[in-house]
Parts: sequence; C-alpha cells; structure tokens
Amino acid sequence: MTAAQTLMTIKKTKTFQKTPLAAAIALCSALPAYAAEPATSQPADSQAIVKEQETVLKEVKVEAQAEQDGYKANQASSPKLTQPLVDTAKTVRVVTDEVMREQGVTSLRDALRNISGISMAAGEGGVPPGDNLTLRGFSARTDLFIDGARDVAGYTRDPFNLESVEVVEGPGSAFSGRGSTGGSINQVSKAPKLDDFSNAELSIGTDALHRETLDVNKPLESLSDSAALRVNLMNHSADAPGRDEVYSKRWAIAPSLALGLETDTRVVLSHLHQEQDGLPDYGVPYTANVIVPTGGEPLPVDTETFYGLVDRDYEDIDADVTTAKVEHDFSKTVSLRNQLRYGNVTRDSIVTPPRMLNATTVNRQGRARDTEDEILLNQTDLSLKFGEGAIKHTVLVGLELAREKFHNNTRNLTNGPATPINNPNPHDAYTGTITPTGFAEAKADTVALYVFDTIEFGSNWQANLGLRHDDFQTDFYSKTLNLTTNNIDIVDLNNADSTINWNAGLTYKPAENSSIYFAYGSSVNPSAEGLTLSDSTATLDPEESDSYELGTKWDLLNQQLLVTAAIFRTDKTNARTTDGSTGAATVLEGEQRVDGYTLSATGIINENWQVIGSYTHLDSEIVESLNVLEQGNELANVAPESWTLWTTYQLLPSLQVGLGAQHTDRRFNNTQNLNEVPGYTLYDAMASYQVTDSFALRLNVYNLTDEDHYATVGGGHVVPGAARYAMLTGSFSF
Repeated sequence: MTAAQTLMTIKKTKTFQKTPLAAAIALCSALPAYAAEPATSQPADSQAIVKEQETVLKEVKVEAQAEQDGYKANQASSPKLTQPLVDTAKTVRVVTDEVMREQGVTSLRDALRNISGISMAAGEGGVPPGDNLTLRGFSARTDLFIDGARDVAGYTRDPFNLESVEVVEGPGSAFSGRGSTGGSINQVSKAPKLDDFSNAELSIGTDALHRETLDVNKPLESLSDSAALRVNLMNHSADAPGRDEVYSKRWAIAPSLALGLETDTRVVLSHLHQEQDGLPDYGVPYTANVIVPTGGEPLPVDTETFYGLVDRDYEDIDADVTTAKVEHDFSKTVSLRNQLRYGNVTRDSIVTPPRMLNATTVNRQGRARDTEDEILLNQTDLSLKFGEGAIKHTVLVGLELAREKFHNNTRNLTNGPATPINNPNPHDAYTGTITPTGFAEAKADTVALYVFDTIEFGSNWQANLGLRHDDFQTDFYSKTLNLTTNNIDIVDLNNADSTINWNAGLTYKPAENSSIYFAYGSSVNPSAEGLTLSDSTATLDPEESDSYELGTKWDLLNQQLLVTAAIFRTDKTNARTTDGSTGAATVLEGEQRVDGYTLSATGIINENWQVIGSYTHLDSEIVESLNVLEQGNELANVAPESWTLWTTYQLLPSLQVGLGAQHTDRRFNNTQNLNEVPGYTLYDAMASYQVTDSFALRLNVYNLTDEDHYATVGGGHVVPGAARYAMLTGSFSF
C-alpha cells in the first residue's frame, strides 16, 4: 500500500460512522502496510502527504480516547475474567455507553432490556420495588454490583455514571459470592481520564419528562501530569407513561479523582450520591381465587387504572456509594489492586398493593418500609503472570472482607378505602392509622478467599479454574408489637454458613478469532442471603446450584462483530420447600431445573450499520417439591422465550436512524402457576442529526404501537409497562 492509498484509507475513516472503533480498525489495517515502506523511497510530495497523514492520525486518536468503542466490548472489567470475551468460557454480555446513549436509557432496567433471558419483578412482601429481576430463571435481586463490589438495597439505579453494564450468566458464586444462581449484573462506573472533555444532554418529552446530565473530565496539570477529575451530574423528572398519578423524580452527583494515571501506581477516589422521590406503583391485582377460582390473569381493566392512594403513598430514597481504589504494577507480570467501598441506602415508603375483595371491588392494602442498608467492603487482588513456552498461567488471588447491616422500623397500616374495580379514585381520603410497631435489624459478616487461574497450553487450548471459600455469618433480631395480643414479640436468630464454590472451563480455539468451550459453575443461596431470617429457615444449610454450559464464540467481519451461542442446564438440587397442605417446616428437599440456549450478536456489520441483539429460550421446571400444587410447574416469572434487537444505520454523514424491538413471552406469577401474564413485543425508534461538530439532536420514540403490556410481575399484583412516549435530546460537547 502506498502512502497516498494509506491517506485515502484514513480519510475514509473520518466518515466511517464516526465511531472510534471503526477508525481504529481502519488504522490498524492501514498502518502496518505503510510502516513497511522504507522512508528513503519517499519523494518530496509523498513527505507532504505523510505530514498531512500524521495530522489526521492525531485527530483520530483524540476522538478515540473520548468515545466508547461502539457496541462491542472486547474485555470484561473484572480482574477475575482475565481473557478477552471471545476466549472467556462463560456467557458474558455487555451493554456499552454508546448503546445506552443512543437509546436514551434512563434506568438500569431500561439498559437490561438489551439482554434476553431477563424478566423484571415487582416489589412484594418484604422485597421493595426497584431493580428486581430474574436471570436465567432465578432471582437476581441481590446479585447487583458496582465495579465488582456488591450494591445493596432495592432502588431505581440511574445509568448517568455508567460506562457499561456487564451481565455474567449462570451460577457464579465463585466469582461474586453468595447468590448468583442465574448470574450477576455489574455496573461499570465512569472513571477519570487524561483527556479534556465536557458533554451535556438536555432532554424533554411527553408525560412531563425532563432530564439533564453533565459529564465533565479535566486533567489536573497544576497538581500532576497524571491526575484528573471527572464529575457527572443528573436531574430527572417524569410521569409514568400511561399510568395516572405515578411519577418519579431523582437527582445525583458523582465526582471522581484519579492520581497516577498511566503510571505504575494509580489511585481513584469516587463518590455517588442519588436522591429519589415519587409515587410508587403496584399496578393491578390478579383474578385468581376471586373471579376465576382455579387460575387467572391480570385484572382485565384499562392499563391506566391506578389503585393507589395519592394522600398516603410515597417513596423517598437516598443512596451513597464511596470508593477508594489503589492499583500498583510491580512489573509487567505482577500487580496488586485494593478496593475499599462504603455504601448506604435509606428508604422511606408507603405503597398500596391492590387485592381482589370480591368480583366488583378492590381492597387497598398498605405496605410500609423505613429501612437503612449499609455495606463496608474491602477487596484485595494480586495478579500474577508466569510460565514460558507451552504452558502459561494468569493467576488472581484475592481476599474479600465485608460487613453488611440492615435496619427496618416496622409500621402497621390499616387498609385504605375499598374501591370499585373500574372507577377507582386515587384521591380518596385515607382515614386509617399508621402505627409504629418496632424494628428488625440484621448484621452479616463475610470473609472470602478466592483464586483463579487461566492456563494456556499448546497453541489452541485454555483452561479456566476458580475456587472461592466464604464464611458468611448473620445475626437477626426483631422486636415487634403484636397488635392482636398487645404483646411484644421478640425474634433473636443467627446463622453461620461456610461454603466452597468453584468453576471450571476448557476452551479450544479453532482459529485466533474463535473459541469452543465447556464450562461448569456452582452457586449457593444462604437462608440469610437477603439479610433476613425466620424460625423456619435459620437452621437450614444453603441451597446449592450447578450449571453446565457448552458454547462457541466468533469474532467475525475483521473482528468487528462478536457472535455467540450456548446451551446450558442449571440444577438447584436442594431447594427450600414446604408442604402446602400440612404447613410442615421448610426443608431442603426440592429440586428445580432450567434448560436453555442463547444466541447473540454484537458489533459492526458494515461501515454504517451496528447491531446488538440476542435470543434466549428457557425451559424451567420444579422437578421435586413437597407441595403437590407446585410439582412439575414452571418457575415464577420465567419467560420461555425472549429476544431483543437494537440496530442503527448511518444514512448520511450527519443523520443516523435506529430501530429496536423486545419480545417477552408469557410468564406465571408464582410456582403454583395460578395466574398467567401475557407476553408482548415492543418497538422503539430513534433518529439523530449532527447539527454541528459540537451539537446534535436525537429523537427517541418508545413503544411505537402503544401496546398494552405488563412489564413487572409480582406474586399478588402485576405492573403495566410504559405506554407510547417520546423524548427529544440535545447533546452538547465542549
């Protein structure tokens, strides 16, 4: 390739969808060929071309540092996953910042719409509304993480400070500790860089939506040439589309300071503060046991029908996460990382769970929470690389220490006024009583040791081994006024579990851009997993799960498009079960199974076309249960089929369009399969126009066909999803 041809390739890069990933691909293909040409053979006019080329190269490099690499992630953020994603013996799917930005994502739940195999769950009983979900058939409510550290409590997480969202699927207690039967979700925070940039977005929309975000990154040259400060701000307010009276407001700030960037010793100090208030929504009740005695569906009323009480219901949530991370490279093969985290979430809320009173009337029950969740956690990881020739090792050895606390000031609420099914008045006066009854609190300590080893042997083989030992001890105490007997009920329980989990994977690489793997992983669900205990569960051992997965991954189209496929089986071999007919004690004699397969494709199809999409099939079954009404049934809130697709195309140098679709199959509300929630398919659209180099306009329209659907499923109620709505965003860079 001549210098002139190289320059032409680089110039084309500037219109190659204007993404840094595309630019990098074009440059990588062009530069080696040019570098091979001897400098002495260049005439004067070629030297002029080279100078022009160098100028263009500098421009492309700056752009690449300030942007995401498109839809396709090449490496997970966790140090426990040491290999590129194409070589990782596990299904790992990533939603990048570019995907979230183009979709106008305003919540973690919206971001997870890009991942098939996930079903959203409503708040229920002792579980608050928020980011509750099932993954590969099992609850993942307590399996949320920020930068690899557990994220406590139930609330609506906003993605304004996220670089990406990583979903690691299948039992993974060796990676993340207790839970993770279906997998785990890791939120990767934005971090300071040595670039100087500022980005702002101002959004307005239907349903009183307005949203403002600001992302400012500044090198601190007066302090050090390796220091930088980054601050992210967010303000959001909106009514719930298609849901009368329901609204949500939140604001947040996330400053972070980095020292020693691009040196052997790096320090990052960060803090996240988010406040949220609004009117919570528990949707509509089911017809089972009232209108339809043996089974039913969501109450067939208009999805705008709201049974809550404006004068009584509310939620106020404050969340704080403070992190100090230190990394030191002793050499190219030895490094040490320590992360210290403190998290605190307070929640004060009252909600109305609607329940059928009779065939024409809904009873407005009341649920109150006044809680505080705390976590203090420290992770220390030592990474080692050694071995020469045919066998090489990448080893991670780690220690995790954590203390978690939970406190709930309990309150008793009398029911609100009953209301007609078809004409509820959310402004009915609440004349009932709200009585403090006591408190419940828990303290849990975790000590965990883990080791991971990736072994490369031969030219085409890798083995992944992981082992984790956890000591998890919980003390639970509650003191509650029994309003029936007027006595004080005291519960004082403790539970101590010592568990070992492991994972193993064998990978064969038929080519450099592909892999075929077989993997095994285990997980445990302690009785006190959610920091609560009862007389029936305090003495039980943890539930145990195992998963087997066979998969393949291919980096296609010049390694721009990652295509994956996997089949898997997950067995929970000692599930908690109770004889529903006799009220017998809870025992570990149940068995649950999920068989499935998944397909996905993420990345660039051609110079103008990007895509992220996946399909998941889940066949869930309660294989063994003491409750005959559960035997052979499907697990709760598991959609047998789900798929999702988002794609964008660069029609003109300044005009981009996008189209998305999401399908979720029908689900049952509980393990007795009494109520069936219908499936749905939603369509979204986007158009973006680059007005100037520093200003762009983007229009997003959601649920184009205005389909009535139920987005989150609970045991006693189901919450309708958003009706059609639109958002117009102005993006500024300066």
